[in-house]
Amino acid sequence: MNLDEEGAEVRKETRGRLADQMQDNEVFRDAIQKLRDRALHDFKTAEPNDAEALMTARLRFAVVEQFIRDIVYVSKTGKLARTALQHWREKVQQAKERKRSQ
Repeated sequence: MNLDEEGAEVRKETRGRLADQMQDNEVFRDAIQKLRDRALHDFKTAEPNDAEALMTARLRFAVVEQFIRDIVYVSKTGKLARTALQHWREKVQQAKERKRSQ
């Protein structure tokens, strides 16, 4: 891993930590749940022949669901980056120790 790659991994890790914090935030979770509930309610209560209302509610629900998937993806990517950085830092440390012992 070179310095550019390390920088990219650090950015992924940082974004992952922020995504974790968002998911852990009670206000965020409540807001997302309300958005999902409203979209689902609007879909269920729309008149069957009101295509525009059905489509709007469906699209709102899809956007919320995609947002949640994106946050989870960023969180997982950050965890992978954290692992990769830790492994790389251990290798660098081992190389420094070998160099010192020579």
